[in-house]
Amino acid sequence: MKRIMILSASIGAGHVKAAQAIHESLNDLDDICIVEYDVLTFIPEICKNFLLGLYLYSLKSFPQVYDQAYAWGNDNKWALYGKKLLNQVFSKKLLHYIRDYSPDCIIATHAIPAGFVSYLKEEKYIELMSATVITDFAVHRLCFNQNTDLFFIAHEGLVSNKVFDNFSMEKVYTTGIPVRQSFLEQVEKKKIYKDLNFVEDKPTILIMGGGAGLLPMEKILREFEMIDIPLQVIAVAGNNNILYNKLQCVKSSRHDIKTFKFVQSIHQFMSISDLMITKAGGVTIAEALCKGLPMLIYRPFPGQENYNAKFIETAEVGYIIKDINKISRFIKFLLANNAARLKELRENSQAIAKPNAAKHIIECISQNFS
Repeated sequence: MKRIMILSASIGAGHVKAAQAIHESLNDLDDICIVEYDVLTFIPEICKNFLLGLYLYSLKSFPQVYDQAYAWGNDNKWALYGKKLLNQVFSKKLLHYIRDYSPDCIIATHAIPAGFVSYLKEEKYIELMSATVITDFAVHRLCFNQNTDLFFIAHEGLVSNKVFDNFSMEKVYTTGIPVRQSFLEQVEKKKIYKDLNFVEDKPTILIMGGGAGLLPMEKILREFEMIDIPLQVIAVAGNNNILYNKLQCVKSSRHDIKTFKFVQSIHQFMSISDLMITKAGGVTIAEALCKGLPMLIYRPFPGQENYNAKFIETAEVGYIIKDINKISRFIKFLLANNAARLKELRENSQAIAKPNAAKHIIECISQNFS
């Protein structure tokens, strides 16, 4: 029996969801034992809260600084020293779990656990197969380690990136970003409409800002008042209770608005939606592509999400909107004046989607087992 350990880091919900998608695919196999960990649970609580707080604060308050840090990490040699220091300090916490479980393979869906595992291999603490799954439509140097055996990336256009100059391309597989099996399944749309008290012949828009609820949804909903087309709106605030409470104040609207906190039924909401307004998280985009759901990306965050947003526009599956006043214009354009363009965006999404990414990742790993 093969033993698999899946490692994620809850810096953003996408890395954890990718790990869950791989876990689901592994469950379909015989003679496989699986364990899944969030490596941030191995880090002291004060350090964890500092890392998460710094990440979210820099994104919201100093996006240009974050963008510069992202670029610096991709090019400056000192970033590699910082990465090695992080690995030296915290990887030993992980070592205890690895030795206790004794996996044949470790799959990481975030740069932090990928770095930990590579360091432990380099220092000869462990000897096993390791794989890194990239959960964005971009690649960054800090996600790639010489001691990693396999890399899985989102799309074919990434293979020419200079990150791969020092790696054998035999290690790199273009599988797509793994999504959970619920995004592959057909849903009973009539029941979803009924549960939401929606009707089938009215346009439906989904608004979501990731697990942390990072979009200014209350302002976006107010902008919807400029739209004279009757709309059904699903606004998902994630784990952001402050945002959820703000959304309750804008429920009085010419449109039918339903608000939610963090939910497990996003695949159902995507299935009945005509358009989604969202942040540019890699896993969210991969899920939307599987559902053939056109996207409007509002003010993409710097770093990886900026690259994700550019991918969406290049692939013609959505648009980037930087001015909140243009949201109503785009919605009118797609839902009232140019249904053919909306249909084209939906077809483009379905054409480039990789719904079986998790399955392909497992197949590649299985083929490389000695």
